[in-house]
Amino acid sequence: KDAEICDYTPDVEELARFERTLIALWAAIEKATAAREFRPKPSRLCGWCAHQALCPAFDGTPPPFPERIPAGPVEPDGPVTDE
Repeated sequence: KDAEICDYTPDVEELARFERTLIALWAAIEKATAAREFRPKPSRLCGWCAHQALCPAFDGTPPPFPERIPAGPVEPDGPVTDE
């Protein structure tokens, strides 16, 4: 609109806090994956979601969990594997 530029330089404490947040988020994802349970979190955004047919919150049927692929070499654009 007015070509205003915003600049942000996080300090070490902010980066450390963000790192802890990411580590906790990844741990929660790993736990949910191991339990094969991802609970829906309905919100006002659900009205915009294209996945309601797959969502239990809308009486949808989620697809089956994919099987894990054994760890192996990482290739660009390849499948995600166990570490």
